[in-house]
Amino acid sequence: MNENGEVIFSSFTSGELATVLDGQDLRKSSGESLAYAAKKMVGGSNGISAVTIDNEEYILAYAPIKSIGWSFAALTLRKNIGAAAMESRDYFLDQIELFLRNLNKILH
Repeated sequence: MNENGEVIFSSFTSGELATVLDGQDLRKSSGESLAYAAKKMVGGSNGISAVTIDNEEYILAYAPIKSIGWSFAALTLRKNIGAAAMESRDYFLDQIELFLRNLNKILH
């Protein structure tokens, strides 16, 4: 995002996050969460925000590129973050169960 709140590089080909000439200022987005994050980004902040874009929930991580006055951001679908956490939890629980079975064999 540049200093005017415009998307300058994006993998989105349509919608608010698509890169277009004379793009819209995302600080004026009708999506309140996106507008708020854009204000923080243009203001030079870094952080993580929950945003809704095209009816999808995302987690947006952003940081300033101070030398040129832009901000870099990465989006991840919120549901993907939950899936990764559940997969990690399941793996951990499986390892505990395996440990307990092995320990039970040793003790009996």
